[in-house]
Amino acid sequence: MGNKIIGYSKARVFLIIAIGFLPILFVYKSFQPVSSLPSDDQCIASFDTFAFTFPDVNGPKQDVILPLSPWEVVAVSPEVENLPKNHIGKKLEVIAVRQNGDDLEIWVSNPSSDEDFIYLVYLVNTQEWTQVSPEVESKFAPLESLHISNGNSVWKISILNGEIVFSVFNDDSKHFVEQHVVAIPSEWGLNMKSRTNNVFDNIQTMWDVNDIFWIFSSDDAIYSFDLVDLQLNRFTSLEGYVGIGDLVYDLEDRVFFDVYSGKQGVWQYDLFTDYLAILPLSNMPVSTVSLVDSEGNLWLRNSYGWRTAQGKWQRFYPKPISYWWHFDFLDDWVYYLPPNPVQQTSDGRIWFVIYRSEEWKTLRSGIAWYDPNTQEGCWFTSEGAQIVEDSQQNLWVMIENILYKYSP
Repeated sequence: MGNKIIGYSKARVFLIIAIGFLPILFVYKSFQPVSSLPSDDQCIASFDTFAFTFPDVNGPKQDVILPLSPWEVVAVSPEVENLPKNHIGKKLEVIAVRQNGDDLEIWVSNPSSDEDFIYLVYLVNTQEWTQVSPEVESKFAPLESLHISNGNSVWKISILNGEIVFSVFNDDSKHFVEQHVVAIPSEWGLNMKSRTNNVFDNIQTMWDVNDIFWIFSSDDAIYSFDLVDLQLNRFTSLEGYVGIGDLVYDLEDRVFFDVYSGKQGVWQYDLFTDYLAILPLSNMPVSTVSLVDSEGNLWLRNSYGWRTAQGKWQRFYPKPISYWWHFDFLDDWVYYLPPNPVQQTSDGRIWFVIYRSEEWKTLRSGIAWYDPNTQEGCWFTSEGAQIVEDSQQNLWVMIENILYKYSP
């Protein structure tokens, strides 16, 4: 009898909540579209279709649609020995673009792979590919994100065995060469993390616009290394900040990041003043941050909205109630995840990505852009990938081992 009463009570509560949601759903469904289709670009569909509509759970697998015009094919990647095939996490992506003298280099790698690292470099003028070893002077070092310095040098970093190794690419030998080896003081938490090399140690890194390398070490501290004075510095403590998310840099003096455990929330760190502060959370269903645009707006991951430079939260997603409903009451919430805003290009457009899922075969995927100035948007490929912009505002992307270019 008791179980029946409890079951009846739950059903009643569910019904009350459902009835309460109905007028809200009606209001949200009456909103106008966020964007319109552009007149020049070919699109799979509008940005709204990509970002705010959802596939049939039992529908067919998402077809592969390569980038549409005005994207143009530049080159097909060469055959590479031991490169894993048909593995989403190990696919090739454009990771950097470098102007090396008169030639433009497109650096390609498999950044999500934990093995079989490679670097491929496409030389635009000669239309040739070269392969670069990730080894440093015939010694393998873990792959960290590549950095093109203000002087157009190519740097990569390894944090291992109590040391931070800064390696620079030698254009003559075509190998990475150790340039600076920095000993981490034994009493610092980063030293222990570099020795255990545990994936759960959670270290996030970034370069700022002044070529200073920053390390955010969860439950430890913030560190930096300046290539000019060659000093490793320890700043604000991060004790209690467990599970740090990706670092979002505004290209000036602020870094934003999420903390998932301990001192949870969205935090802002000032690189110049060494000041760390929590940001007031919005009522959005997610708190993770994704990018800072040219207006100083801090965009949330999953495109729900942004926080203005004045500290106000703005909603972008037109029907968030749909997501809340499916997340809280239904079992198909993963199909209702909007795309992530991952970058803004110099023309003002913001680019959104959903990577193809091997588990959820029918989940929509790909890349789409949205222009806040014209309210136009375009979903132009079914495959998610990183886009890199060069100094001439050309965009580069690697899809299905094919290099594409978008010219302004």
